[in-house]
Amino acid sequence: MNFCGHKYRSTLIQTESSITHKSSTCSSIPVNDVSLYRLVSRLTLDSIRQPIPLFNSGESAWVGAMAVITGWGTLTQGGSTPTVLQTVSVPNVSKSSCNSAYSMWGGLPLFQICAGYPEGGKDACQGDSGGPLAINGRLAGIVSWGNGCARPGFPGAYTEVAAFRDWIMTNSGV
Repeated sequence: MNFCGHKYRSTLIQTESSITHKSSTCSSIPVNDVSLYRLVSRLTLDSIRQPIPLFNSGESAWVGAMAVITGWGTLTQGGSTPTVLQTVSVPNVSKSSCNSAYSMWGGLPLFQICAGYPEGGKDACQGDSGGPLAINGRLAGIVSWGNGCARPGFPGAYTEVAAFRDWIMTNSGV
């Protein structure tokens, strides 16, 4: 992997078990889209692999705050996957604006947030699901869904970490 001009090897880590939120649904739009995975072995932390602090319960980022998405998903809708870990910065979008954008699907589900540019062009894509949406170095969201990738008028939708912080803390044993 090439991150900030430095080359690092990627690592595959086996999971031992997982816990999915009991109210999680994946009908047409994922709701309560959050799971925890217990790893078979401990991660080796270094200058690149570090834990990320979570947003606090009830906390929300201000509209326009820049968020960083990181992932190995496709570079364009239906496109190829990268050989280098990708990052992109997008602004946090108001829930009311996102709710309007997705009104044809019943609006934005509870406990989700959105990020993206009105004109599109930058977004998470297929294969990025489950990845981080970080604001000021803290985990604000988990890549969940959207209408395609980087389409104008359709910001990406993310599971709102602050809404699930208590569940995460209770079920992770942290």
